[in-house]
Amino acid sequence: MSVEPRAVDRVRVGLFTATGLAVPFYAFPPVHLLGKAVDLATLIGAAFLAAIAFGTPARRPPRAAFFLVGAGLAIPLLAILPPRHGWFAFRPFLFSYGHWAFVLLFFFGASLLELPESGRRFVVRANLLLASAVAAFGIYQLIGLPRKWPGTGERLLAMQREGFRFMSLGNYMRPTSIFLEPAWLGGYLVWTLALALSIAATHPRGRARLAWLGSALLLGTTAALTVSFGAYADAAALFAVFVVVVVRSKLWSRREAARAAAVVCLAVFLLALSPPGRSFGAALKHRFQNLGERPSALWDTNQSLHESFWPRVRNVELTLAVFLSRPLTGIGVGEFPSYLEKAQIDPNEHFDFPVCGWLALAAEMGILGPLYLAGLLLLVWGRARGNPMETFSGIAVPALLAIALTQQLHMSSFIDLWWWYPVSLAAVLARPIASGDTLADLRYRS
Repeated sequence: MSVEPRAVDRVRVGLFTATGLAVPFYAFPPVHLLGKAVDLATLIGAAFLAAIAFGTPARRPPRAAFFLVGAGLAIPLLAILPPRHGWFAFRPFLFSYGHWAFVLLFFFGASLLELPESGRRFVVRANLLLASAVAAFGIYQLIGLPRKWPGTGERLLAMQREGFRFMSLGNYMRPTSIFLEPAWLGGYLVWTLALALSIAATHPRGRARLAWLGSALLLGTTAALTVSFGAYADAAALFAVFVVVVVRSKLWSRREAARAAAVVCLAVFLLALSPPGRSFGAALKHRFQNLGERPSALWDTNQSLHESFWPRVRNVELTLAVFLSRPLTGIGVGEFPSYLEKAQIDPNEHFDFPVCGWLALAAEMGILGPLYLAGLLLLVWGRARGNPMETFSGIAVPALLAIALTQQLHMSSFIDLWWWYPVSLAAVLARPIASGDTLADLRYRS
Protein backbone atom coordinates (compact mmCIF):
# COMPACT_ATOMS: atom_id res chain seq x y z
CA MET A 1 0.00 0.00 0.00
CA SER A 2 1.60 3.24 -1.13
CA VAL A 3 1.51 6.44 0.86
CA GLU A 4 0.64 9.75 -0.74
CA PRO A 5 3.74 11.95 -1.16
CA ARG A 6 1.92 14.90 0.40
CA ALA A 7 1.07 12.84 3.48
CA VAL A 8 4.73 11.84 3.83
CA ASP A 9 5.77 15.48 3.48
CA ARG A 10 3.33 16.49 6.22
CA VAL A 11 4.79 13.81 8.50
CA ARG A 12 8.30 15.06 7.81
CA VAL A 13 7.38 18.67 8.50
CA GLY A 14 5.58 17.63 11.67
CA LEU A 15 8.56 15.66 12.93
CA PHE A 16 11.00 18.43 12.06
CA THR A 17 8.83 20.94 13.92
CA ALA A 18 8.39 18.60 16.89
CA THR A 19 12.17 18.17 17.13
CA GLY A 20 12.56 21.92 17.61
CA LEU A 21 9.78 21.96 20.18
CA ALA A 22 11.55 19.19 22.12
CA VAL A 23 14.98 20.86 22.16
CA PRO A 24 14.30 22.90 25.37
CA PHE A 25 13.36 19.70 27.25
CA TYR A 26 16.89 18.27 27.27
CA ALA A 27 16.82 18.20 31.09
CA PHE A 28 13.94 15.69 31.04
CA PRO A 29 15.08 12.56 29.14
CA PRO A 30 12.24 10.04 28.79
CA VAL A 31 14.42 6.94 28.21
CA HIS A 32 17.89 5.54 28.89
CA LEU A 33 19.82 3.48 26.33
CA LEU A 34 23.18 1.78 26.93
CA GLY A 35 23.51 3.63 30.20
CA LYS A 36 22.95 7.03 28.54
CA ALA A 37 19.97 9.33 29.01
CA VAL A 38 18.32 10.07 25.65
CA ASP A 39 16.40 13.33 25.37
CA LEU A 40 13.11 13.74 23.54
CA ALA A 41 14.56 15.86 20.73
CA THR A 42 16.98 13.06 19.81
CA LEU A 43 14.16 10.50 19.68
CA ILE A 44 11.96 12.68 17.48
CA GLY A 45 14.96 13.66 15.34
CA ALA A 46 15.68 9.97 14.74
CA ALA A 47 12.07 9.52 13.63
CA PHE A 48 12.51 12.48 11.28
CA LEU A 49 15.57 10.86 9.73
CA ALA A 50 13.62 7.63 9.26
CA ALA A 51 10.85 9.58 7.51
CA ILE A 52 13.46 11.17 5.23
CA ALA A 53 15.16 7.86 4.45
CA PHE A 54 12.03 5.83 3.69
CA GLY A 55 9.15 6.51 1.37
CA THR A 56 9.06 8.99 -1.48
CA PRO A 57 12.23 11.12 -1.46
CA ALA A 58 11.73 14.67 -0.16
CA ARG A 59 13.99 15.83 -2.96
CA ARG A 60 16.68 14.11 -4.98
CA PRO A 61 19.92 14.95 -3.19
CA PRO A 62 22.58 16.52 -5.39
CA ARG A 63 25.81 14.59 -5.81
CA ALA A 64 27.66 17.20 -3.80
CA ALA A 65 25.48 16.35 -0.78
CA PHE A 66 26.75 12.76 -0.77
CA PHE A 67 30.31 14.03 -0.90
CA LEU A 68 29.71 16.45 1.97
CA VAL A 69 28.05 13.81 4.14
CA GLY A 70 30.89 11.39 3.42
CA ALA A 71 33.50 14.02 4.24
CA GLY A 72 31.74 14.92 7.48
CA LEU A 73 31.62 11.29 8.55
CA ALA A 74 35.22 10.60 7.52
CA ILE A 75 37.01 13.55 9.14
CA PRO A 76 36.53 12.38 12.77
CA LEU A 77 37.77 8.89 11.81
CA LEU A 78 41.25 10.27 11.10
CA ALA A 79 41.86 10.31 14.85
CA ILE A 80 41.74 6.50 15.09
CA LEU A 81 44.51 6.04 12.53
CA PRO A 82 47.82 5.03 14.10
CA PRO A 83 49.69 6.39 15.82
CA ARG A 84 46.92 7.35 18.27
CA HIS A 85 47.66 9.19 21.46
CA GLY A 86 48.44 6.94 24.38
CA TRP A 87 45.19 7.55 26.28
CA PHE A 88 42.74 6.96 23.42
CA ALA A 89 39.48 5.35 24.67
CA PHE A 90 37.16 3.78 22.10
CA ARG A 91 33.94 3.89 24.15
CA PRO A 92 33.65 7.72 24.47
CA PHE A 93 34.88 8.08 20.90
CA LEU A 94 32.21 5.75 19.49
CA PHE A 95 29.44 7.39 21.50
CA SER A 96 30.44 10.92 20.43
CA TYR A 97 31.03 9.83 16.82
CA GLY A 98 27.53 8.34 16.69
CA HIS A 99 26.09 11.58 18.04
CA TRP A 100 28.08 13.59 15.47
CA ALA A 101 26.79 11.38 12.66
CA PHE A 102 23.23 11.86 13.92
CA VAL A 103 23.28 15.68 14.04
CA LEU A 104 25.08 15.84 10.70
CA LEU A 105 22.50 13.61 9.00
CA PHE A 106 19.71 15.59 10.66
CA PHE A 107 21.07 18.77 9.10
CA PHE A 108 21.31 17.25 5.62
CA GLY A 109 17.86 15.68 5.99
CA ALA A 110 16.42 19.09 6.85
CA SER A 111 18.18 20.67 3.87
CA LEU A 112 16.18 18.36 1.59
CA LEU A 113 12.84 19.75 2.77
CA GLU A 114 11.21 22.16 0.34
CA LEU A 115 8.42 23.82 2.28
CA PRO A 116 5.95 26.31 0.86
CA GLU A 117 5.69 29.59 2.72
CA SER A 118 2.72 28.29 4.71
CA GLY A 119 4.79 25.33 5.88
CA ARG A 120 7.72 27.51 6.86
CA ARG A 121 5.42 29.85 8.77
CA PHE A 122 3.98 26.85 10.62
CA VAL A 123 7.44 25.74 11.76
CA VAL A 124 8.41 29.27 12.82
CA ARG A 125 5.17 29.99 14.66
CA ALA A 126 5.31 26.73 16.59
CA ASN A 127 8.86 27.40 17.76
CA LEU A 128 8.05 30.98 18.71
CA LEU A 129 4.97 29.90 20.67
CA LEU A 130 7.02 27.50 22.76
CA ALA A 131 9.90 29.98 23.14
CA SER A 132 7.46 32.56 24.50
CA ALA A 133 6.22 30.05 27.07
CA VAL A 134 9.81 29.16 28.02
CA ALA A 135 10.64 32.87 28.39
CA ALA A 136 7.53 33.54 30.47
CA PHE A 137 8.42 30.69 32.82
CA GLY A 138 11.92 32.12 33.16
CA ILE A 139 10.46 35.44 34.34
CA TYR A 140 8.09 33.59 36.67
CA GLN A 141 11.08 31.70 38.03
CA LEU A 142 13.04 34.92 38.56
CA ILE A 143 10.24 36.54 40.54
CA GLY A 144 9.16 33.37 42.31
CA LEU A 145 12.55 32.03 43.42
CA PRO A 146 12.99 34.37 46.41
CA ARG A 147 9.30 33.95 47.26
CA LYS A 148 9.42 30.14 46.95
CA TRP A 149 6.53 29.98 44.51
CA PRO A 150 5.42 26.57 43.18
CA GLY A 151 7.64 25.22 40.41
CA THR A 152 10.65 27.36 41.28
CA GLY A 153 12.73 24.71 43.04
CA GLU A 154 15.83 23.03 41.66
CA ARG A 155 13.72 20.18 40.25
CA LEU A 156 10.43 20.18 38.37
CA LEU A 157 10.15 16.43 37.76
CA ALA A 158 11.71 13.31 39.21
CA MET A 159 13.02 12.34 35.75
CA GLN A 160 15.18 15.48 35.57
CA ARG A 161 18.86 14.86 34.78
CA GLU A 162 20.01 17.09 37.63
CA GLY A 163 18.91 20.16 39.51
CA PHE A 164 18.75 23.53 37.78
CA ARG A 165 22.06 25.33 38.17
CA PHE A 166 20.84 28.56 39.68
CA MET A 167 23.72 31.02 39.88
CA SER A 168 23.52 33.97 42.22
CA LEU A 169 24.87 37.47 41.74
CA GLY A 170 24.43 39.09 45.10
CA ASN A 171 20.73 38.70 45.87
CA TYR A 172 19.89 38.08 42.21
CA MET A 173 19.28 34.49 41.11
CA ARG A 174 19.81 34.01 37.36
CA PRO A 175 16.82 32.21 35.76
CA THR A 176 17.21 28.97 33.81
CA SER A 177 13.54 28.31 32.90
CA ILE A 178 13.45 24.61 31.88
CA PHE A 179 17.13 24.57 30.87
CA LEU A 180 19.81 23.36 33.25
CA GLU A 181 21.71 26.65 33.34
CA PRO A 182 21.20 30.32 32.36
CA ALA A 183 23.59 30.35 29.39
CA TRP A 184 21.66 27.61 27.57
CA LEU A 185 18.40 29.47 28.11
CA GLY A 186 19.93 32.71 26.82
CA GLY A 187 21.34 31.09 23.68
CA TYR A 188 18.02 29.42 22.88
CA LEU A 189 16.06 32.64 23.31
CA VAL A 190 18.41 34.62 21.08
CA TRP A 191 17.89 32.45 18.00
CA THR A 192 14.11 32.44 18.53
CA LEU A 193 14.35 36.22 18.94
CA ALA A 194 15.89 36.29 15.46
CA LEU A 195 12.71 34.66 14.11
CA ALA A 196 10.42 37.11 15.93
CA LEU A 197 12.35 40.15 14.70
CA SER A 198 12.41 38.81 11.14
CA ILE A 199 8.63 38.44 11.22
CA ALA A 200 8.15 41.91 12.68
CA ALA A 201 10.41 43.45 10.06
CA THR A 202 8.55 41.92 7.11
CA HIS A 203 4.98 41.91 8.42
CA PRO A 204 2.81 44.13 6.22
CA ARG A 205 0.31 45.21 8.89
CA GLY A 206 1.15 47.80 11.54
CA ARG A 207 -0.72 46.44 14.59
CA ALA A 208 0.33 42.87 13.93
CA ARG A 209 3.90 44.07 13.52
CA LEU A 210 3.75 45.67 16.95
CA ALA A 211 2.38 42.40 18.37
CA TRP A 212 5.37 40.51 16.99
CA LEU A 213 7.64 43.17 18.43
CA GLY A 214 5.96 42.48 21.78
CA SER A 215 6.85 38.81 21.42
CA ALA A 216 10.41 39.77 20.53
CA LEU A 217 10.52 42.02 23.59
CA LEU A 218 9.53 39.11 25.84
CA LEU A 219 12.21 36.86 24.37
CA GLY A 220 14.88 39.56 24.42
CA THR A 221 14.07 40.64 27.96
CA THR A 222 14.31 37.11 29.32
CA ALA A 223 17.57 36.52 27.45
CA ALA A 224 18.96 39.69 29.05
CA LEU A 225 17.81 38.57 32.51
CA THR A 226 20.02 35.48 32.28
CA VAL A 227 23.04 37.81 32.69
CA SER A 228 24.92 35.52 30.30
CA PHE A 229 27.80 37.22 28.49
CA GLY A 230 27.58 34.50 25.85
CA ALA A 231 23.92 35.30 25.19
CA TYR A 232 24.83 38.98 24.97
CA ALA A 233 27.46 38.18 22.33
CA ASP A 234 24.88 36.16 20.38
CA ALA A 235 22.41 39.04 20.62
CA ALA A 236 25.06 41.49 19.39
CA ALA A 237 25.61 39.33 16.30
CA LEU A 238 21.85 39.17 15.74
CA PHE A 239 21.30 42.93 16.01
CA ALA A 240 24.27 43.69 13.77
CA VAL A 241 22.79 41.54 11.00
CA PHE A 242 19.27 42.83 11.62
CA VAL A 243 20.24 46.49 11.40
CA VAL A 244 22.33 45.99 8.25
CA VAL A 245 19.59 44.06 6.46
CA VAL A 246 16.74 46.37 7.47
CA VAL A 247 18.70 49.50 6.53
CA ARG A 248 19.88 48.12 3.18
CA SER A 249 16.49 46.69 2.22
CA LYS A 250 14.54 49.81 3.35
CA LEU A 251 11.84 47.56 4.81
CA TRP A 252 10.68 50.14 7.32
CA SER A 253 9.89 53.76 6.79
CA ARG A 254 11.37 56.25 9.20
CA ARG A 255 8.00 56.59 10.92
CA GLU A 256 7.68 52.83 11.39
CA ALA A 257 11.23 52.50 12.68
CA ALA A 258 10.73 55.42 15.10
CA ARG A 259 7.44 53.94 16.36
CA ALA A 260 8.99 50.53 16.96
CA ALA A 261 12.01 52.08 18.69
CA ALA A 262 9.74 54.17 20.91
CA VAL A 263 7.73 51.13 21.98
CA VAL A 264 10.88 49.16 22.79
CA CYS A 265 12.50 52.05 24.67
CA LEU A 266 9.34 52.68 26.70
CA ALA A 267 9.04 49.01 27.59
CA VAL A 268 12.71 48.79 28.60
CA PHE A 269 12.37 51.96 30.70
CA LEU A 270 9.34 50.62 32.55
CA LEU A 271 11.00 47.26 33.10
CA ALA A 272 14.12 48.98 34.45
CA LEU A 273 11.99 50.79 37.05
CA SER A 274 10.30 47.58 38.22
CA PRO A 275 11.70 45.64 41.22
CA PRO A 276 13.02 42.79 38.98
CA GLY A 277 14.57 45.39 36.68
CA ARG A 278 16.39 47.13 39.52
CA SER A 279 17.56 43.76 40.82
CA PHE A 280 18.85 42.88 37.34
CA GLY A 281 20.78 46.14 37.11
CA ALA A 282 22.50 45.44 40.41
CA ALA A 283 23.32 41.89 39.27
CA LEU A 284 24.83 43.09 36.00
CA LYS A 285 26.98 45.59 37.90
CA HIS A 286 27.98 42.82 40.29
CA ARG A 287 29.10 40.57 37.46
CA PHE A 288 31.24 43.25 35.86
CA GLN A 289 32.84 43.84 39.24
CA ASN A 290 33.62 40.13 39.45
CA LEU A 291 35.73 40.46 36.32
CA GLY A 292 38.32 42.21 38.46
CA GLU A 293 38.74 39.19 40.74
CA ARG A 294 41.45 37.58 38.65
CA PRO A 295 44.27 36.59 41.03
CA SER A 296 47.84 37.00 39.82
CA ALA A 297 48.55 33.28 40.34
CA LEU A 298 45.17 31.90 39.29
CA TRP A 299 46.49 28.89 37.41
CA ASP A 300 48.75 27.82 40.29
CA THR A 301 46.04 27.85 42.97
CA ASN A 302 42.78 26.12 43.78
CA GLN A 303 41.06 29.43 44.42
CA SER A 304 37.39 29.47 43.55
CA LEU A 305 36.21 32.45 41.50
CA HIS A 306 32.74 33.91 41.34
CA GLU A 307 33.25 34.84 37.69
CA SER A 308 33.58 32.20 34.97
CA PHE A 309 35.26 34.47 32.41
CA TRP A 310 38.87 33.95 33.54
CA PRO A 311 38.64 30.16 33.84
CA ARG A 312 37.24 30.22 30.31
CA VAL A 313 40.32 32.09 29.15
CA ARG A 314 42.48 29.37 30.66
CA ASN A 315 40.25 26.73 29.08
CA VAL A 316 40.89 28.26 25.64
CA GLU A 317 44.63 28.16 26.27
CA LEU A 318 44.46 24.48 27.20
CA THR A 319 42.27 23.60 24.22
CA LEU A 320 44.73 25.33 21.92
CA ALA A 321 47.55 23.29 23.48
CA VAL A 322 45.61 20.06 22.85
CA PHE A 323 45.03 21.06 19.21
CA LEU A 324 48.72 21.83 18.67
CA SER A 325 49.62 18.40 20.03
CA ARG A 326 47.76 16.72 17.11
CA PRO A 327 46.85 19.44 14.58
CA LEU A 328 46.14 17.18 11.60
CA THR A 329 43.98 14.38 13.00
CA GLY A 330 42.90 15.62 16.43
CA ILE A 331 42.67 13.53 19.60
CA GLY A 332 39.23 12.12 18.71
CA VAL A 333 35.67 13.26 19.42
CA GLY A 334 34.70 12.67 23.03
CA GLU A 335 38.34 12.22 24.08
CA PHE A 336 38.88 15.63 25.66
CA PRO A 337 38.09 14.77 29.33
CA SER A 338 40.23 11.62 29.46
CA TYR A 339 43.05 13.32 27.52
CA LEU A 340 43.33 16.16 30.03
CA GLU A 341 43.05 13.80 32.97
CA LYS A 342 45.68 11.33 31.78
CA ALA A 343 48.04 14.04 30.52
CA GLN A 344 47.63 15.97 33.80
CA ILE A 345 47.63 19.21 31.87
CA ASP A 346 45.79 21.12 34.57
CA PRO A 347 45.30 19.22 37.83
CA ASN A 348 44.06 22.24 39.82
CA GLU A 349 41.05 23.24 37.69
CA HIS A 350 38.06 21.36 36.30
CA PHE A 351 38.44 21.66 32.54
CA ASP A 352 36.73 18.43 31.60
CA PHE A 353 35.27 19.93 28.42
CA PRO A 354 36.28 22.78 26.08
CA VAL A 355 34.28 25.99 26.05
CA CYS A 356 35.20 27.26 22.56
CA GLY A 357 33.53 25.14 19.90
CA TRP A 358 35.79 26.14 17.03
CA LEU A 359 38.92 25.24 19.00
CA ALA A 360 37.25 22.10 20.34
CA LEU A 361 36.56 20.97 16.78
CA ALA A 362 40.21 21.55 15.93
CA ALA A 363 41.40 19.70 19.04
CA GLU A 364 39.14 16.68 18.52
CA MET A 365 39.02 16.46 14.69
CA GLY A 366 42.11 18.32 13.60
CA ILE A 367 42.19 21.43 11.45
CA LEU A 368 39.67 19.96 8.99
CA GLY A 369 36.95 19.99 11.67
CA PRO A 370 36.36 23.75 11.96
CA LEU A 371 36.97 24.23 8.24
CA TYR A 372 34.26 21.70 7.45
CA LEU A 373 31.71 23.22 9.83
CA ALA A 374 32.41 26.73 8.58
CA GLY A 375 31.96 25.42 5.04
CA LEU A 376 28.49 24.11 5.88
CA LEU A 377 27.46 27.52 7.23
CA LEU A 378 28.78 29.15 4.06
CA LEU A 379 26.78 26.71 1.93
CA VAL A 380 23.57 27.66 3.73
CA TRP A 381 24.44 31.32 3.31
CA GLY A 382 25.05 30.78 -0.41
CA ARG A 383 21.72 29.00 -0.77
CA ALA A 384 19.92 31.89 0.95
CA ARG A 385 21.32 34.57 -1.33
CA GLY A 386 18.54 33.83 -3.80
CA ASN A 387 16.03 35.33 -1.34
CA PRO A 388 15.70 39.12 -1.44
CA MET A 389 16.61 40.96 1.77
CA GLU A 390 13.07 42.24 2.20
CA THR A 391 11.69 38.72 2.72
CA PHE A 392 11.38 36.89 6.02
CA SER A 393 14.01 34.34 5.02
CA GLY A 394 16.27 37.11 3.72
CA ILE A 395 16.60 38.37 7.30
CA ALA A 396 16.17 35.20 9.36
CA VAL A 397 18.80 33.06 7.61
CA PRO A 398 21.81 35.42 7.92
CA ALA A 399 20.75 36.18 11.50
CA LEU A 400 20.59 32.49 12.45
CA LEU A 401 23.95 31.82 10.81
CA ALA A 402 25.60 34.77 12.57
CA ILE A 403 24.28 33.53 15.90
CA ALA A 404 25.47 29.98 15.18
CA LEU A 405 28.95 31.19 14.31
CA THR A 406 29.13 33.33 17.45
CA GLN A 407 27.83 30.60 19.75
CA GLN A 408 30.68 28.29 18.78
CA LEU A 409 33.09 30.93 20.03
CA HIS A 410 31.90 30.53 23.62
CA MET A 411 30.04 27.20 23.74
CA SER A 412 31.26 23.79 22.65
CA SER A 413 27.91 22.67 21.26
CA PHE A 414 28.91 21.33 17.85
CA ILE A 415 27.51 17.86 18.70
CA ASP A 416 24.16 19.00 20.07
CA LEU A 417 20.71 19.59 18.57
CA TRP A 418 20.53 22.71 20.74
CA TRP A 419 22.91 24.22 18.16
CA TRP A 420 22.15 22.14 15.07
CA TYR A 421 18.38 22.64 15.06
CA PRO A 422 18.48 26.42 14.36
CA VAL A 423 21.22 25.79 11.79
CA SER A 424 19.01 23.15 10.16
CA LEU A 425 16.07 25.56 10.30
CA ALA A 426 18.24 28.12 8.50
CA ALA A 427 18.88 25.51 5.78
CA VAL A 428 15.10 25.00 5.44
CA LEU A 429 14.37 28.73 5.31
CA ALA A 430 17.20 29.29 2.81
CA ARG A 431 15.26 27.58 0.02
CA PRO A 432 15.57 29.78 -3.08
CA ILE A 433 12.49 31.46 -4.46
CA ALA A 434 10.45 29.02 -6.54
CA SER A 435 9.40 30.02 -10.01
CA GLY A 436 5.77 30.45 -8.92
CA ASP A 437 6.52 32.55 -5.85
CA THR A 438 6.13 36.30 -5.85
CA LEU A 439 7.62 38.81 -3.46
CA ALA A 440 4.22 39.17 -1.82
CA ASP A 441 4.13 35.43 -1.20
CA LEU A 442 7.48 35.56 0.55
CA ARG A 443 6.58 38.43 2.84
CA TYR A 444 5.43 37.16 6.21
CA ARG A 445 1.64 36.88 6.41
CA SER A 446 -0.56 36.02 9.36
